[in-house]
Amino acid sequence: GDPLHQRLTELMQEKQEDWHSQWVVELIRIAKPGKYIIIEDVGWPGCSDMADWAGVDTEWWHTAVDTYGWNVYPESIQIVEKAWYGDRYNVRMQKKKLHNAPYTDQALDEQSRKWFEEFDGWKVGGRRPRNHHAEEEEDDDEEEEEWDE
Repeated sequence: GDPLHQRLTELMQEKQEDWHSQWVVELIRIAKPGKYIIIEDVGWPGCSDMADWAGVDTEWWHTAVDTYGWNVYPESIQIVEKAWYGDRYNVRMQKKKLHNAPYTDQALDEQSRKWFEEFDGWKVGGRRPRNHHAEEEEDDDEEEEEWDE
C-alpha cells in the first residue's frame, strides 16, 4: 500500500490510543483503591471498521498499563467480547490497593467470570429475562418469565 496512507493510519491510531488512555486515567483517578473499573462497549480500531468510531484493539489494554503508567494490576485486566453490541467489547481492571499491595483477587476474578458465564446463559435468542434480578423474591406460584425484546 501507499506508505503515506499507512503512516497516517498509524498516527491516527496512536492519537486514538492516547485519547483512550486519558479517559482511562480519569476513571482510575476517581476509583477508590482496590475497586474495579469497567469500560463498556469499546470500539475496534478505526482501520479495521471505517463505519464505526475508532477504538483500540483488545491487546492494547495489556500494553497500555506500562506505556501510560496506569495504577492498575495488569493481571486483573479482563476482556469480555460479549458486549451488548456485537461489534464491541467490554474491559474490566482493578485499581491497585494502597501501598502497592500485591494482586490477590485471582479467585474473585474467577468467580466473576463464572457469574458472567451464568448470566450469559440466560440469554435466549439475544433476549434476557426481564426479571432476572428477582431471584430473591421466591413465589410459590411459578409463573412464566417475561422476556425483553
